[in-house]
Amino acid sequence: MVRVKKSLLITALLLYFLPLLLFLLRMFAAVWHYPALFPQKWSLPFARLQDPLIFPAFFNTLFIASTASLLGLFIALPAAKSLAFDRFRGKRFVASLIYLPLILPPVAVLSGLHYYFIQLALDGKISGLLLVHVLYLLPYQVQLLWNGYRQIGSELLNAGRNLGANDFQIFWRIEYPLLWPSIFSSFAMGLAVSVSQYLTTFMIGGGNYLTLPLLLMPYAQNGKDQLAAFLSFLLVLCGIGPMLLAERWTVHYKDRMKGERRK
Repeated sequence: MVRVKKSLLITALLLYFLPLLLFLLRMFAAVWHYPALFPQKWSLPFARLQDPLIFPAFFNTLFIASTASLLGLFIALPAAKSLAFDRFRGKRFVASLIYLPLILPPVAVLSGLHYYFIQLALDGKISGLLLVHVLYLLPYQVQLLWNGYRQIGSELLNAGRNLGANDFQIFWRIEYPLLWPSIFSSFAMGLAVSVSQYLTTFMIGGGNYLTLPLLLMPYAQNGKDQLAAFLSFLLVLCGIGPMLLAERWTVHYKDRMKGERRK
């Protein structure tokens, strides 16, 4: 049984790291023709970064992802708190509605949203684009914050309320310090989800906002493998990087809290 688990773990790691290894090889491969196992000629990918659209697309991606993730937090925080502590009729149904964007086909959802966004004059505007990004990252953020609120429990919040604290004081002095790891992880998850959005940006953005996924597709289709690999690697860093930082910071935060409790 132990050997089977080790074999499955090794297989999973290979399936995870092999694409990253191919990215790295493609990034530094100037010439790589079939049937060669390795590139025949090597070069730095930065030497081919001559397209003036790369850096604007990179900054657009970070701006849209960070703004959408921040907006999602303002919606996810009260929603997660209500789902964790409030009792109301239809609670399970409301919770299931949050996950509809992940269940329904994206083309169907975006086609309907595109029609209504045209009616509301939101098509091709940054406000409409941010709204649709928030729609797709909100389920992840609500779930993370929901788990965070359930770990906190309602006892501390009720104790602060009994001592005369108002809602803002309860949030700032009780919820925020205890919920900060979940908030940071939720923001990082929102970044990872928003960075990878292609169809949403393509349909709702109307071509007015160029991001890395939109720029990647023409490179991959036109045979510019080195630039496509470099942009893919940037997308991986933008998606996984915040998650790794969130995990590392959460562990450090919990260790520091345990040390303060011991004192």
